Amino acid sequence: VGNYAVIIELFDVVGQKVRTLVDAVQQEGEYSFEVSGNGLGDGVYYCRMITGELNQVIRLIKMNW
Repeated sequence: VGNYAVIIELFDVVGQKVRTLVDAVQQEGEYSFEVSGNGLGDGVYYCRMITGELNQVIRLIKMNW
């Protein structure tokens, strides 16, 4: 079990960073968290996670009902 620098960032559709959600050293394991959409308009966003050798991006869609 190791410790890894973890960075999770949220970007808008044109690639500008909107927020940093996590920037910490964490032990290896499984984590979860919620993202508040306050202050964000409706649309497509990208969430990037960087840790160790992993660099993963997922697409998120925010819609108000």
